[in-house]
Amino acid sequence: RRRDGIPVSRVVVLQLDKALKAATTAFVLYPSVGEGCQDDTPWAQKNWIFLRSDGESALIFVYTLSPYIIMRCEMPSGCCKKMSARDTKLPESALEGYRGGSSAGLTADGNQFLILVHRRVDFQPIRPRSLPAVYHHKLVALDAKPPFTILDASSAFRLPMLSASLTGGLVREVAQDIQFVAGMEVTGGAIYLTYGV
Repeated sequence: RRRDGIPVSRVVVLQLDKALKAATTAFVLYPSVGEGCQDDTPWAQKNWIFLRSDGESALIFVYTLSPYIIMRCEMPSGCCKKMSARDTKLPESALEGYRGGSSAGLTADGNQFLILVHRRVDFQPIRPRSLPAVYHHKLVALDAKPPFTILDASSAFRLPMLSASLTGGLVREVAQDIQFVAGMEVTGGAIYLTYGV
């Protein structure tokens, strides 16, 4: 969408039919910082992390990590209000600059959500045709119950570089500086990640 001639991104939720073949409804989500429900944020909205539904008429998202803010979004209006903030056992600087990435995965005991977050680190390229940035990741554990307190976070890490032989030459090493994890599944004591390079 556009605001004063400038493109502004928003998060969209699609509701699918029971056969999972077609979208029946689309909801545009927006954070409302004022008293009413106005789409009053001029900046792009992205990297929200879906946690769970809250009944039939609302969804709960991690909105930002630093500061840590949870949003509850009403359906079908799309109006999102701050549900809780700053509920973390970590210093706020531990996730400074990190943004959402993967979907949330529930641990086998149902007590924690795991999310994988990313931070862009810019630098001067050191090899020809390399990108001027890399993504660092952290695995973050949240309490599965409101207020979804941040319990712990891993050290920063990068995903392994894929060799040309492993990918059949489809992915070049220089194209792997930006690794964006979009999907995560926690099952059977293992974590599976899907990511784009």
